[in-house]
Amino acid sequence: MVDGVSGLNVLTFNLWHGGSQIRDGAQAIADIIRETDADVTFMPEVGRAPAKVGRLLGYDHFIGTDVGIVSRYPIISTAEVGPWWSKAVINVNGTEVAVYGGHLEYRWYTTYLPRGYGGKIKGDWPDGWGGWDRLDAPVTDVGQVLAANEASGRPAAAEEVLADIDVERTAGRIVILGGDFNEPSAEDWTAEAADLFDHNGVIIRWQTTQRLLDAGLVDTYRQVHPDPVANPGFTWPSDNEGFAIDKLTWAPEADERDRIDYIFALPDERLTIDSSTVVGPQSSIVRSERVEDDSSDEILTPRARGRPTTRPS
Repeated sequence: MVDGVSGLNVLTFNLWHGGSQIRDGAQAIADIIRETDADVTFMPEVGRAPAKVGRLLGYDHFIGTDVGIVSRYPIISTAEVGPWWSKAVINVNGTEVAVYGGHLEYRWYTTYLPRGYGGKIKGDWPDGWGGWDRLDAPVTDVGQVLAANEASGRPAAAEEVLADIDVERTAGRIVILGGDFNEPSAEDWTAEAADLFDHNGVIIRWQTTQRLLDAGLVDTYRQVHPDPVANPGFTWPSDNEGFAIDKLTWAPEADERDRIDYIFALPDERLTIDSSTVVGPQSSIVRSERVEDDSSDEILTPRARGRPTTRPS
C-alpha cells in the first residue's frame, strides 16, 4: 500500500525464454497478470513479451536488460543499471516509485554444490564444478561455496544496484526491487533448515541477498513469512503441466528446491507490506518426481494455462 491510499501489487514472473515455450505465451502471461491483479510485473528472460503483454493489457512497459517491466501505472523514466537491472520510475497516483527488475547470472549456480552437482562454475575450481553433472560427493565447505558464489558476479550486481538506490533514496522516492537472482536467500539456508532440502548440513548466508539486507532493504516474503522451514517459498524448480520432467530439472537425483525469485522493498513510512504469496503450480520436482507442496505456503495457482509449443519428449 502506497501512502495509505494506492494499492501496489508487485509480481516477479520468470517467463522461461520470453514465454516462447508455450502456445500463445503473451496472452497467457497477460491473463495471469490480470488474475493476480499485478500493478507492476518484473519479467526475467524477457524476449519481446513485455511489449506484447503491455499492448494486451493497455499497460506501460520497458525492456532494458534481460528483464522487462510492465506497469499499470504510468512509467515516467527508465534506465539500465549495469548489465543486470532494468529500472523504471512510475507515478502511483502522485507518488513516485523507483522499481528495479533483475535477472542475475545463472552460471556459477553454487547452490548445487552442497547437493552434489556442478553448477557451471567457470575458472580454476575442482574437477566437475564446471558442468552440470553429478559430483563424487556434496561440497560442504562453506568457504569454498561462498568463494565460487562471489565469482558469479551476483554479489557485485547487488552493490551496483544499491549505489543507484542510494540516489533514489536521496531523491525521496519509494524503492522496490525484484527478479530472478539465481541464488538462494541469506535467510533460508539456516540451522533449522540444514538437514532439509538436500542442504546436507550446510548453513550459508548467501551474499547477494545479504548485501541487500545489510543495506536496509526488506525481503518482503520473509517479512510476512519469517520461518524458512514452514514457509520455504520455493520458486525453483517449478512444475509445468504438459512438459516432460527432464525439461524441468537440472539436478535429477537431488532435492534442488530453492527460493531464488524475490521482491525487496526499502522501508518507507509511505509504504506498507500487507501480504506476500507464491504464484505458481502446487507441485514441484524432487529427484525427478512430481511432488505436491506440503509446506504452509499459500500458493496462488492461476487458472490460465499454457500448452507446450512442441510435443514434450
